[in-house]
Amino acid sequence: MTDTTPRAGAPLLAAAQAQKHVTHNEALYQFDAFLCANFLSRALAAPPGTLNDGDTWLVAASASGDWVGHDGAIAYRADGGWRFYAPFAGLVAYVADESALIVYAGGAWVDYASVLALQNVPLLGVNTTADSTNKLAAKSASVLFDHVGNGVQAKLNKHATADTASLLYQTSYSGRAELGLCGDDDFHLKVSADGASWTEALHVTGAGNVGIGTAAPGYPLTVSGQSELVGNVGIGAAPRSDTWLYLKGTITNASNNGAYLRPSTVVTASGTNYINFFQIDASDMEISSGATDSGYRVGFQAAAYAGSALFQGTLAAAYGSWNRAGISVAGAGGAMTNVYGTYSEVLNSSANGTITNAYGVYISNSDTAGTISKRFDLYASSANARNYFAGDVGIGTAAPSYKAHVNGTFGVAPGSSVSPANNGDVVFELTSNTTLTIKARGSDGTVRSGTLALS
Repeated sequence: MTDTTPRAGAPLLAAAQAQKHVTHNEALYQFDAFLCANFLSRALAAPPGTLNDGDTWLVAASASGDWVGHDGAIAYRADGGWRFYAPFAGLVAYVADESALIVYAGGAWVDYASVLALQNVPLLGVNTTADSTNKLAAKSASVLFDHVGNGVQAKLNKHATADTASLLYQTSYSGRAELGLCGDDDFHLKVSADGASWTEALHVTGAGNVGIGTAAPGYPLTVSGQSELVGNVGIGAAPRSDTWLYLKGTITNASNNGAYLRPSTVVTASGTNYINFFQIDASDMEISSGATDSGYRVGFQAAAYAGSALFQGTLAAAYGSWNRAGISVAGAGGAMTNVYGTYSEVLNSSANGTITNAYGVYISNSDTAGTISKRFDLYASSANARNYFAGDVGIGTAAPSYKAHVNGTFGVAPGSSVSPANNGDVVFELTSNTTLTIKARGSDGTVRSGTLALS
């Protein structure tokens, strides 16, 4: 038979023991220290200045003073002296200065909650009351789910496709936004102003198509309804700070369009309808009085030139701008009064405004370091073409005074040299202020001339 209890190590009375009260009282002191153990602190390595019988501490490491050599022991004050006891597995204690409940397990003190196996708890309320619907309820300024290992996941599982697994955001317990799998296996974002009527703002299908304003997106991004993009936007590339909409992509060996706009219009009743398929408005232009801007504004710029040194092959055609207007379908039976392939208008509606030069069409004499076999600044390919100019037309002069004003040698028929080069060429030449010379090359190749005196 041992002389101590197997768990707490309390002393036992021996048969025919003298002074049994000593052993008995010692056991009572020990049980007093263990029973509903209350540690004032577990952070001290030496006794505090004020001591009372019954005070109990859990001695910290590197003990000193009256506690030296008792690291990790339970220090119990009684009869003005110290008694030290070793903890045993399963001993539960309350640490007063931490308001913490701890338990001795596996040779160390651990938080009591760490050894609780909470399984199949019917209700759990944290700072609030759980109920039959909200079996887990928490009222807190924030809720933290921290990671163990490399990450953390919060999982919402539903039983069947037609069920719902979502996060519902409320105001005064009335729904305002819902996020998740709402009645199917697609991802939804819905909003409500009253908790009763809901609008689906975002819909993502299982295939990855994203719909804004539509529940059936057929493409990676489908937007239904009027939309506004604020800020710079990049499609196919990162946005540029100097460009509102930046589209960039590569078309390789395909007949395709970088950007294609094709709205449809339907007129069912007579009226006056102005429809712009694509409008660029650069009229919102402000320049303060006294300021001079040496730059320029371009309403629309079309560029189809080769801007890469990798252009080494042959391209059949390049059009800086290709305009088509009219009727292109054989079965169409409508009528158009006026058709303009290109319509340019120069305005000055301000009596105080001044425009020095106005060009309805301006063709620049641009860089021609390479070879241009034939250059036609204006070319009408149709034999039925008719060119109409309501004002004065100047050739060789920027200030025409007549309906047709030619400054320089004027040739009739294909030739244009002073000495006609081809049969049938006719040249009119002013040789002085009072003499007009007419030269012509006959069918025999001989150049003949005549002089007309002018008064």
